[in-house]
Amino acid sequence: MDIQVFPSTFHGSVELIGSKSLSHRYLIAASLCAQASHLEGLMDSDDLKATQEILKALGANIQLPHVKGPLHAEGLIELDAHASGSTLRFLIPIALTLNTPIIFKGKGRLPKRSLKAYEDCFKDHDVIFERLSEDFLPLKVQGPLKPGTFTLSAELSSQFISGLLFALPFLKGDSVIQLSSKIASKPYFEMTLNVLEEFGLSFELTENTIKVPGFQTLKPVIKKIEGDYSQALFFGAGALLGGDLKLHRLPQKSLQGDAQIWTYFKTIGIPFHHQKETLAISTQPFDHFDYDMEDTIDAAPMLMLMSAFGKSPSKFRGLQNLKEKESDRYFAICETLRQMNIDHQGDPHETIVFPAPSFESDLAFETFEDHRMAMALLMCAPKAKGPYMIKGVECIDKSYPDFLKIYQRIGGKFKVVGDES
Repeated sequence: MDIQVFPSTFHGSVELIGSKSLSHRYLIAASLCAQASHLEGLMDSDDLKATQEILKALGANIQLPHVKGPLHAEGLIELDAHASGSTLRFLIPIALTLNTPIIFKGKGRLPKRSLKAYEDCFKDHDVIFERLSEDFLPLKVQGPLKPGTFTLSAELSSQFISGLLFALPFLKGDSVIQLSSKIASKPYFEMTLNVLEEFGLSFELTENTIKVPGFQTLKPVIKKIEGDYSQALFFGAGALLGGDLKLHRLPQKSLQGDAQIWTYFKTIGIPFHHQKETLAISTQPFDHFDYDMEDTIDAAPMLMLMSAFGKSPSKFRGLQNLKEKESDRYFAICETLRQMNIDHQGDPHETIVFPAPSFESDLAFETFEDHRMAMALLMCAPKAKGPYMIKGVECIDKSYPDFLKIYQRIGGKFKVVGDES
């Protein structure tokens, strides 16, 4: 679906959708537990539907808000991860514990997104990990996975560590994860640990290893999922560029990686008010950003686009893993800045974005089939000189199906162009 977006400002309040990162983790952990957990506020999106469908195919009983396992499987099973990297990377190790042939497939850019960390990790563990094409998907896996030492690179994503943590505690013996690299997006690894510990699991961490006792069992939890700080950034950025918004369901203390961005805003003098679970922000001039994106890489599209409207050049580091997202996000961001006629220079190690008072409109922007690019483009509307096009906005359904409805409710203006089908 293509839309024409009109300059606008944003006013009102937003009840944030449940955190995608937490929703994945609580849903998977609850599906591994033999007793029912009570989960409220799970995100409803294409990615979470992919996780639910696979867990149900593996025997989970999901009748929200109640979720229970255990998981089991017999015979050859095909599982569709849709376009969700989290779903795929979290569930591959679990599939290897089930001792039956399982084929994972996906769509969009997912078949090309790297699984090499697992490919290398499992090659000495007497399991089947077989690509069925030149891409990483379709992928055939079969266990049984046995306890041992798992050498793993997490420089691309912490999701690979999280996947092992979902599987190793239930093996019949102790295991060790030996990290061969630094951990990318480390707060998300810490989030996985926290969720699993809440379900009663234990781990022992040293500098480069994680010791995982075997024979563990889960206990059920009662949990209300907090709002998504990653999505809150889009609305907060929109209000900062033009308007005033109150964002609800955002606890002041959160394990979500993107919650760190609001701490950074505070350190550079961007004012906002955060009381209980409501964060209020309004239009304010800001000077510039000087930020390492390594731990909050998903925030790059919005932060880098909004940085163009500061007073001084902004500097971003740690962008290397952007190339491995739903799109080549580094290329997508730079191409979008170029279309906006906003100067920028550098490479993924360090990129400088130069300021501009507004951006060129009467243009058709690509989303690159990337939900975060689409949302970032929509929230730049206060700085547009005039109407502009965004092509393929249906990709937003991947993480926030109601985003466009909320966008209109808070004052965003657009119209569908051409064939809506």
